[in-house]
Amino acid sequence: MYKAGNEEITGQGRIWQYDPGLTWDLDLIGVIILGDAAHVMSPFAGEGVNQALADALDLGRTLVCLFTPSRPRASSLIAPRSSAHLQVALRKYEKRIMRRARKVMRESENNQEIVFGGKCRERIQEED
Repeated sequence: MYKAGNEEITGQGRIWQYDPGLTWDLDLIGVIILGDAAHVMSPFAGEGVNQALADALDLGRTLVCLFTPSRPRASSLIAPRSSAHLQVALRKYEKRIMRRARKVMRESENNQEIVFGGKCRERIQEED
């Protein structure tokens, strides 16, 4: 199919994947990443969108828990929280999503190795 395509509109692309063991400490207050920005993986596990949706759900739950009072108050529906509380909650969220995605990233990487042969990541880096 690729060879039969129009060379002006088709092209060879790269397959990107972060190392499944990648971690980071982001100290930007109020900044969060999710989905492919947090855990790029090759498409060989078919889990990219599933992980992005799980990230969004987890983030939503994190924020609801942070800003919903444990008991209703007449004066406010939102619990008073500082940016420090938000920062701590977001860092815990990042650790959870990376821990969850790590297994799927390894599966994706293993499937890519099956399709393209061993040591794919190293071979791709050598081509740069």
